[in-house]
Amino acid sequence: MQPPNPAETVANRPLAAVFRLDDLVVDMGRATVTRDGRELPLPRLSFDLLVALIDAAPRIVSPDELMDRVWPGLVVNPETVSQRIKLLRDSLEDDPKSARYVAGVRGRGYRLVPPVVRVETGKEPALPAAAVPGRAALVKQWAWLIPVVAIAAAGIWFLAAREGNEVPIEQPAAGEALPARSVAVLAFEDRGGAAGTDILAQGIPETVLYQLSRMPGLTVIARGSSFAFQGQREDMRVIGRKLNVRYLLEGSVQTAGNRLRVTSSLIDAHSGASIWSKQFDPPLQDVFAVQDEIAIEVARAMRLTLDAESSGAAVSRVGTTSYEGYMAFLRGRALLASVRVADLPAAIESLTTAIRLDPKFASAYVLLARARAAMADQKRAGDSQESHPQAIESATQLLDEAIKLDPQSGEAYVERGYLKMYRDVAAADADMRRGLELAPNYARGYEGLAAVMFQSVARRREALEMIEKARRLDPLDPRLDVIKADYLLWGSGDTAQAAQVLEAVLERDPLYVPALVRLSDVRWCGAGKHADSVALAEQAVALDPGNEPAWRQLAFSYLGMGEDDAAESALRHVTDNPAYASLLLSVARKNSVKAGEAAYALIAAGPTYPQLEPEIALAIRMHARKTGDYRRAIGVLEEWAAVSWDGDDPVLEGQLDLGIGVAALADMMMAAGQRDRARALLEELLTETDMQIGRYGRGEIWLNDGRAMAFAMLGRPADAVATLQRQAELGFLSHRWMLLDVEPTFASLRTRPDFRTLMENARGIVAREREQLEKMRVEGLVPDRRAGD
Repeated sequence: MQPPNPAETVANRPLAAVFRLDDLVVDMGRATVTRDGRELPLPRLSFDLLVALIDAAPRIVSPDELMDRVWPGLVVNPETVSQRIKLLRDSLEDDPKSARYVAGVRGRGYRLVPPVVRVETGKEPALPAAAVPGRAALVKQWAWLIPVVAIAAAGIWFLAAREGNEVPIEQPAAGEALPARSVAVLAFEDRGGAAGTDILAQGIPETVLYQLSRMPGLTVIARGSSFAFQGQREDMRVIGRKLNVRYLLEGSVQTAGNRLRVTSSLIDAHSGASIWSKQFDPPLQDVFAVQDEIAIEVARAMRLTLDAESSGAAVSRVGTTSYEGYMAFLRGRALLASVRVADLPAAIESLTTAIRLDPKFASAYVLLARARAAMADQKRAGDSQESHPQAIESATQLLDEAIKLDPQSGEAYVERGYLKMYRDVAAADADMRRGLELAPNYARGYEGLAAVMFQSVARRREALEMIEKARRLDPLDPRLDVIKADYLLWGSGDTAQAAQVLEAVLERDPLYVPALVRLSDVRWCGAGKHADSVALAEQAVALDPGNEPAWRQLAFSYLGMGEDDAAESALRHVTDNPAYASLLLSVARKNSVKAGEAAYALIAAGPTYPQLEPEIALAIRMHARKTGDYRRAIGVLEEWAAVSWDGDDPVLEGQLDLGIGVAALADMMMAAGQRDRARALLEELLTETDMQIGRYGRGEIWLNDGRAMAFAMLGRPADAVATLQRQAELGFLSHRWMLLDVEPTFASLRTRPDFRTLMENARGIVAREREQLEKMRVEGLVPDRRAGD
């Protein structure tokens, strides 16, 4: 199978054409954009969007046309176009509020601001060849990612050939039966008219979706997935298979004066035939009755029983009779659904307006609480600049009021459960469960319940079941796939399946940053593929320079290869706590006192990242051995590792993240002469790890390092080496070889040939990966950060 020519994804044009847009020079042949002789770093997809706008200039290009030109035959939606336009503007340093290059035309699409001028070949000064990578170099750069995301099997060519386009989503085979009692409500078509028609075109179907989701026994796909086909001319049978539903509700909205026209059809996704359709022509103020009638008629068409009593409960009203309040609510809901931090203030304003217009509008309280909590998480706490705890408390009060106004609001219970999650797990669990009883199709509820369950080692299998339910209700949301991969990785330690899930996400969207970051983590810690890990993390920070988790992962990836100078460069972008960088770099450079003080500072600041447990535990012990202050080390480690004592019997109170903190405490107790207590603690650690692995299915990769330390301190060197050999077999040793090389509890092992062989093999893996990384640097595939940014 031959891949399509990337040049044919947009209009036909000479590949060597060069255009000028104001101070930009766009070279089609080289696939570059330069300003004043400096190349601007445009991802390939952004370049294709720019080319599509050039081809259409000076006219406006609709999102539908951009989808057809840039993503031909693929599943994308207008929100995808909007996000990619934002990336293009970011690369061009273009402010959408005073657009210099790309302007948005509300309700119509996008256009280029400056005139497009064709530059004759030879007239435009060219950059030196070495300064600008040509098309072949770009293809090569993406081709490098093929082994990284493990999709180089026969017939999978898209990364090398199309460099960033979305690909069709995997769907059930055509012969598989679709679940009978299942429906997806698609975004309605906006056919224009008065201001606000675009809001109604999304608001009406979303409200119908909400009403249908309350019907018992009916599976209703979440908005994020069902609205993904907006503007697409996809066959209904194909959409049904992709969403795994039997019925699809589609429609259109048009306004004229104070009149509203709504058409709606229910399609059987098995046959593609319409089984019910109707046109409504009410006054605008009667939009609420139209939504109710659509939901009732759809339920009847699907042969769901709706007697007077049950229909009144199932098809609940939108919650307001104020048309202006409803429109403000719809605007706020649309802004919140954009998942853009910049839209949160406007969402809060619209939802506050909705409540002012109707103080009994329960759904508006729910979404306002969610928006305020999101602002609190961004450390800005909304327009009142209140502190994070105050913002969470005010959001909780909003949800309490919503439940008082509408005791049947499952969404309100779920959102309140999210706010309680890290303060009172039992209360969060109760709210989540009550919410799902009332709103059994609320994917966010299953996601939240999964997060509650995952906090307990004993419930992590249940957490996976819950996230699967969320994924079935929202099958096109890549974020849920990344969460599943997280649970697979940090739960059972199934790195292979976690990688498979993430690779599938990147097949659909190669530029999805959370999947890039998490796959980098998997490659780093679970496969010994350090160079691949760097490539993925570098791509993530290039796409999202403000993403601190991506920079943290990049630093870990470099440290795994002993590249502490490159790691230091990455850590300059991690600003949440200065002690973070100090700890990692001081441990790598064996600065005992500085490393220990950084570790103490991190513990004092609050909860620490589980990934830091090996470095913190080692740093504190390095510090204690250097200063002789074992009492401080024991006191801090005891509290940090959640160890208490019943007489001389140890009690492990925490979740035992990696077990290394407990082993480190025992090491300090032995150094301080408390050998009997230390041995009792180590035996308890081994008992607990055996139970977690055997009874709860906890991944042994997370516990074997602590177990090996325990075996070594208990005088069982053969068991210690065997445990480390098991880590090597699982691909989980090479990224920590430097820590193990200086781990004090392994001093007695270093004379053993089997331990030396183990460490030499780990060093060999790292040397191979450093060689590969250096090759990537020479070829310009990743930046060389060893000299800083």
